[in-house]
Amino acid sequence: MSIPVLLPLLAGLLSDLHGYMAVSLAPGTQSNLRTGLNHFKAFVNDHLQGPPIIQPRFDGDREAILHNELTFMLFAVYLVRDKQRLANTALNYCSLVRTHLEALCGFPLRGDSPRWRRLVRSLRKQHTRERKVCLPLRIVHLRCGTSRACHVRNFRQAVEEAAVATGVHLLARPGELGSLKRGQVSFVQTPTPHIVIRLMPLKKGPEQQPVPMLIAKGDGSGADAYAKIKRMLHLGPRNWKHNQPLFPDQYGNSPSVPTLTKWVQQVAAQAGETENLKLFTARSMRIGGATELHAVGANELTITLLGRWSSDCARLYTRASQGQVLALSSRMGRAAEDPSLEHLFGDFVQSARR
Repeated sequence: MSIPVLLPLLAGLLSDLHGYMAVSLAPGTQSNLRTGLNHFKAFVNDHLQGPPIIQPRFDGDREAILHNELTFMLFAVYLVRDKQRLANTALNYCSLVRTHLEALCGFPLRGDSPRWRRLVRSLRKQHTRERKVCLPLRIVHLRCGTSRACHVRNFRQAVEEAAVATGVHLLARPGELGSLKRGQVSFVQTPTPHIVIRLMPLKKGPEQQPVPMLIAKGDGSGADAYAKIKRMLHLGPRNWKHNQPLFPDQYGNSPSVPTLTKWVQQVAAQAGETENLKLFTARSMRIGGATELHAVGANELTITLLGRWSSDCARLYTRASQGQVLALSSRMGRAAEDPSLEHLFGDFVQSARR
């Protein structure tokens, strides 16, 4: 077979290769990669005279390694200076573009050198914004800020209260809660009455399957998501189709993040949080759920699994509660004699490495 015949076949394989590589990324990551590549193209066109990436002639080709490293260091500075991006956003674009080009070029592009790490530290010191304070919506807020399910007579009120209570129990992201459909909810009576909600996680790849989340039957108070959902369905339309939103807004559409924030702030205000009302957002439900699990003794693995995290980001959402800290302080005060290993064995020094 001649070379001219092979070239179209190779082009088709390359196209399929790019398609497979794109599908391997989560939808949000694909969008970030496209944005990063556009920024990289503009950076190369506006600031570089020669090729941005040089293929090493042999393993350990220092000239090529330093050239490629400098390209990405300049790209990071370009993003924070010219594009006014925060450090974490700029570094995320650099990482995505570097990984993408590594896969296409077939040779590594180092991103762990001492020079690169020093630049990363410097950028994060100078171009980082303080994380916005967001207070958790706790179970006590639900008890004080919402009615008992049996007292709710209005469908609109039932939807709003059921959505907020469900969001706390499921540690739901705003997008996850807003995308729930009626057909994703089912009632089960054994071994004890509970609701199964098949939740589709966000920030996952295309192979991700719905996660069955369970809500147990509660005491009927304002914090009882089981009773809230049941009451909402009882007051809702009889022709409620399976593909319609589970928590429709006033127009029958899936609730937006601002709408969910409004519902959360209504509950917080009725619970007496008038001074800190602006610190409650749609994300407060997820933070509150993680905090409640931690407060009742759930370990970190359980919180990570129930919150559908694939990293240690659960630590950013879980807050220490007053009761926990006081209980631990009390136990410390009653601690019995228990010498450390370093005290018992003079030749042993505990390593500080993780």
